[in-house]
Amino acid sequence: MSNCISYPGKSYLLLLLILLFSCSPKVVDFVNSRSNFNSYGSYLVVNFKANQTDISEEGRKILSEIEQNIHLEMNRRSYRPLNANPDLVVRYELISNQAIKTQQNNYGYSPYSTFPSQNYVTVRAVLESALLIEITDVKTKKLVWQASVDMDKYTRKSKQEEIIKDAVTNLFDTYLYRANSNAPDESLISAK
Repeated sequence: MSNCISYPGKSYLLLLLILLFSCSPKVVDFVNSRSNFNSYGSYLVVNFKANQTDISEEGRKILSEIEQNIHLEMNRRSYRPLNANPDLVVRYELISNQAIKTQQNNYGYSPYSTFPSQNYVTVRAVLESALLIEITDVKTKKLVWQASVDMDKYTRKSKQEEIIKDAVTNLFDTYLYRANSNAPDESLISAK
C-alpha cells in the first residue's frame, strides 16, 4: 500500500487555508534587534501631522481612534504613557492617495459583423491608504520598530472602528516586547 493516500477533504481544507491567508492584510515590519528593550518602560504617542487645524472633524475622529488603539496595545505590553521624558516615541501616520483606475472593454466586435464594435472605458477614482506606526528610542534617536499595512484589505469591514482596531492590532502583532524586557513574548500575538 502506498503512503500517499489522497483525501478529498484535505484538498478542500488546503484551498480554504490558502484563501484565508491570501485575504489577510500584509504587514511589512522591521524590528531593530540591537535595541535595548529592557530599558523601555514609557512612551508618548505623536501624529506625523502635529497641526490638526486643517483636518476635518471626521479625520480627527479617525486619528483619535488610531491613538486609542495604540494606547491599548502599548498598555497590553505594560508600557506607561508619559508626556515628559518618555523612553519611546510612538509615531503614526495615515498615508492616503487617490488613484485613477481605467478599464477598457470591447463589446460586439466580430469580423463577420457589419456593425462597428463598441468600446467602453470605465474610469473610477480609488482611495488607497496605508497605516504606518513606528517606535523610536528617545535617547539614541534610533528606530526600534516600524510596521505598515495596506488599509485597502480592510474595506470588507462594516464599521470604521473595526477597521482601525484590526489594522493597529495586526501591526502590533509584530511588536512582541513587553516593557522592560529583552525577550520577545509570543503570547502578545492576538488570537484571530
